[in-house]
Amino acid sequence: MSFTGAARRLHVVRSGVSATICDLEREVGAALFDCSPQRVELTGAGAALLPEALATLDAARGALDAVRASRGVVRGTLHIGYLTAVRGEASCGLRIC
Repeated sequence: MSFTGAARRLHVVRSGVSATICDLEREVGAALFDCSPQRVELTGAGAALLPEALATLDAARGALDAVRASRGVVRGTLHIGYLTAVRGEASCGLRIC
């Protein structure tokens, strides 16, 4: 885990990630990361916050999906599987129009 790597994945500068983390730490009133030149680790407060933050992000995605669905926009993943033969009989194939 590194702030540089996070910045790269988010397509922002490292200082932006650092500033956002400082703002969050100030907001919650606790250090969330223990930083050293070699690594970054979650503190106890950071470990406690992480599952709640992930649940909040999932809830926000769910809310957006519900609004989109109400407008007729469907979003998700579709997995399709088929058998090539059943009891020795060849399948009729799959045609997508």
